[in-house]
Amino acid sequence: MKEIAVWKANRIAVDDPAVEDIQINIAYDQPAAMTPGLANDSWYEQASCMEEALYKSLPGGIYDRLCEVMLARIASQLRVSHNRRG
Repeated sequence: MKEIAVWKANRIAVDDPAVEDIQINIAYDQPAAMTPGLANDSWYEQASCMEEALYKSLPGGIYDRLCEVMLARIASQLRVSHNRRG
């Protein structure tokens, strides 16, 4: 199993609660027989849960760069697949 360790955010103020450690476990296979609607709902729910955990736990700089890297990957895929020259 691959393990990735990253820094967690610091408290902003001394009175703030400590930032919890989180563990994201990517170890389960997606069910094979899912309707498109159920699959879309499940993907959205899991993505929302993961984003919330990362937002609350990562330093802002890492969270921001993660968003940049993910968007760059998607933008690159769209550019290649839709780059039609005539």
